[in-house]
Amino acid sequence: MLLQQVVNFTSIFLITALIVRNISRSEYGEMALALSYGVIFNMLNVAVSSILLRDYPKLTGEQVSKYMSSFYTLNVYKSGVVILMTILIGVYFKYKYDNALLIEILAINTAMIICQNYTEPLQVLFSVTFKQYFITQIVFATSIVNVLATLGILVWPSALFVVIKNLIIAIFTLFLYNYFFYKNYNYKIEYFNNKYLGLLINNLKSFSMWSHLQGVFSDIIYRADILILGWLNTPFQTLGNYNIALQLSNMTKIIPQIIQYHTTLSVSNITDEEKKNEVVHIFLKVNFIFSVFIMLGYIFLGKSLISIIAKTHYEEIFEYGLYILGSLCLLNSFRSLIAYSIVSHSIKQVVLTVNLPATIFAVAAYFVGGIYWSLQGVLVANVLISIVFSLLIVVYINRKTNYKWSYSIITHYEMTLLHKFVAKIISKRTNPTIKP
Repeated sequence: MLLQQVVNFTSIFLITALIVRNISRSEYGEMALALSYGVIFNMLNVAVSSILLRDYPKLTGEQVSKYMSSFYTLNVYKSGVVILMTILIGVYFKYKYDNALLIEILAINTAMIICQNYTEPLQVLFSVTFKQYFITQIVFATSIVNVLATLGILVWPSALFVVIKNLIIAIFTLFLYNYFFYKNYNYKIEYFNNKYLGLLINNLKSFSMWSHLQGVFSDIIYRADILILGWLNTPFQTLGNYNIALQLSNMTKIIPQIIQYHTTLSVSNITDEEKKNEVVHIFLKVNFIFSVFIMLGYIFLGKSLISIIAKTHYEEIFEYGLYILGSLCLLNSFRSLIAYSIVSHSIKQVVLTVNLPATIFAVAAYFVGGIYWSLQGVLVANVLISIVFSLLIVVYINRKTNYKWSYSIITHYEMTLLHKFVAKIISKRTNPTIKP
């Protein structure tokens, strides 16, 4: 998983640098605005394949086929809804901006979303059947092709080229997933059969809906700023500079996301509450230390990094990044607590008492900040939102769970683990493996 994320990070960084350096900042801002409407698509685009993660161990081969058939049948309806939403947003773009490029980007991005919807069930299936190496091979292949394809921007420096290239990569990814599926599995999939939808609807009520809502609310908190700046008629060039800072900041989520994932796995497999606390303490400290290093690194090296990606407006982008990255680092510090609260208590309660209030505050803060103080208000709103979200999760942890805070710099349990780790390293160096 770590290797997969490193490959993702490297390819995204290279692709971002190629794009930003070769298209106008205004076009980059137009693309950012059009793609930000993915927030609206995600509200309706329920991903139910995660049900398979829960139910797979108790399913027969025929039942897995029914599950997969239901996912594909639902995707047909979801595609129709996404296309309808695209038409409505396209009409809005026509009357508000009278900008053909925005509409073209929106339409092509819709096709890409539909491809991704059909990829997602196969990705989940590979995970639950312990075929993660299929996913790793696909990530390697698509990352290399994506970087090479992005070089085409040197010939056609346009935002339109970028989204067409993204669509081609999405189609290529879908092809690879289907190739591995049909080569290695014998499940029979019916791509349009309404008789399986009842199965999904029942599961949706009990499991997927709350998981989906948590994803939607997080998406709004992280991505609604550009959407609202667009509604407030922020110049496209300014949107472009803001989006560069946003993309750079989002790259730092990779390690905290991995830590959150491993927190979930660890807490799920531990029954003793004291051990759970000790494990969460460790992950919290790792996330906090990582966030501090990232923030310090940005303060001292940020301008140099930005100069690699962007040719102009270094100071402006750097300033935006201080607000955006600072707020993101604060949120990243508490990811382990979010994982713990969901596993140990209830995802429904976390969504209703943490994610929902934080999202309502986020939308209000973005709007009020943008209306009264323009871009500076939205930047400050980012910081306020991260503080409010962090306070909500801390209050939830204190009131609803059995988590016990530790204020020790290093606990006895952590010291024991450290001694074992150091002893293992010393043992390997003093007793090297001799190959014949």
